[in-house]
Amino acid sequence: MAKKAILIVFIGLIIFSAIYALWDDREVTTSSEKAYEAYLAGDSARKKLYYRDAMADFEKAIKIDTNFAMAYANLAILYNERGRKDEAKEIIKKAESLMPRVTKREQGLIKYMIAQVNWDTDQMMTAAKDFIENFPDDIYSNRYQADLYMEKHDYVGAIKEFEAIIKKDPGDALAYNMLGYLNLYNKNYEEALSYIKKYSVLADREANPHDSYGEILMYLGRYDEAIKAFETADKIKPDLMFVITHLGMAYRCIGRYRDAIGYFERARDIAEGDDELIAAEFNIAHTYFMAEKLDRALEILQEIINRYPRNQRALAFQGMIWARQGKIEQASMNLAHIDTLIAQDSTVGDSKSFSRLLNRVFLESFIALGKAEYDIAEENFRKLSEVSRPPDSYYLRDFLGETYQKMNKYAEAESTYRENLAENPNFAHTLYLMAQLYRDNGQTDNQKQMLLKYLSVMSGADDDVPDAITARAQLDSLSLIP
Repeated sequence: MAKKAILIVFIGLIIFSAIYALWDDREVTTSSEKAYEAYLAGDSARKKLYYRDAMADFEKAIKIDTNFAMAYANLAILYNERGRKDEAKEIIKKAESLMPRVTKREQGLIKYMIAQVNWDTDQMMTAAKDFIENFPDDIYSNRYQADLYMEKHDYVGAIKEFEAIIKKDPGDALAYNMLGYLNLYNKNYEEALSYIKKYSVLADREANPHDSYGEILMYLGRYDEAIKAFETADKIKPDLMFVITHLGMAYRCIGRYRDAIGYFERARDIAEGDDELIAAEFNIAHTYFMAEKLDRALEILQEIINRYPRNQRALAFQGMIWARQGKIEQASMNLAHIDTLIAQDSTVGDSKSFSRLLNRVFLESFIALGKAEYDIAEENFRKLSEVSRPPDSYYLRDFLGETYQKMNKYAEAESTYRENLAENPNFAHTLYLMAQLYRDNGQTDNQKQMLLKYLSVMSGADDDVPDAITARAQLDSLSLIP
């Protein structure tokens, strides 16, 4: 009997040692195996960008282990990104209170996530630099260093960091995804598509590789291929808002505005939290603006402002439409409102940095354009286009080109438009503007070429698109010239 008891104790010690070793291998601190399993499931769903599933798993983890700091922190980030900001702040406080219980590495990660939830970019940079200094060989150090490079638009530096991540972990699918986008921003288009294909191999049954592939194709003007990729992603996971939004964007690019609005309305119906809801409604307003149905666009923007009076983006876009309509006084009132909001936010992080003044600079540019203060508009649009990424950079270059045309700087306007077309040869708005530029300069052959290309891209557009109607009329008149 004594021998049997000793044997039981010995076996127990072996089992405990095995469990202890398992705990020791974990990158997160929890006393519960079931909580750890739920956390791993949440982390896996998060990496697939299945955020609803991830939130459910992290919620399960903290229900099982109420002292699970990293589960609280990750849940706070997801809540924050879904617009549940008050809940996110409460949960991140819980994670912060548990920091003495976890490893130094986890503390460093939580400090960064606290700054994220509080939208304190200065503190985010400090936390990132501290983590890099303390854990230089950690994969998250590479990620944080890449973020610092991207903040400076140093895409080459960011690419090197993600390449280092792949060397450390060849199975890190999201690193391939990021390398696709970073190479797009660095104008290495074939490399961008190549990395997304590698991402697809690692995550062939997930929706996001197809969505990412479609997004890059869309920015390169390969709209039919992009739509097919988005549709594949939508079949794999039908409830992903970003996939549905990209379908709307692709149809908007080819003038199928009614179809685009249908997708954006679908995105609005599944939106989680204020941020996603506003994004969907903003996309609807933007689509009406592109369709030149300005009254409807203004109506939607006013509805957003009525519910969210501090939304600077809606205020800026509403003011922009007014400025283009010649309603400079109304636009200027919105600019003053934005200035007040910026002043009120001056205690938060880098409130005076250019990145946080983008909406203000955007609206100021159109007011300057309406007042014929072209030097101000030119400088602002140039800066905005330099710090923006596709597709925003395409629209901003078009506004810059329009400014050059008003300044009678036709060579600069043409060069700006050509910069767009070098990246996306099928960007319809640029093709239309190029046609008008050649028309103003009496370059009939070039005008005809641009009109034909524009109408080819817009061949399936809605019947009532004003620019398409004008382009057809211009092309018909050119065909009558002997």
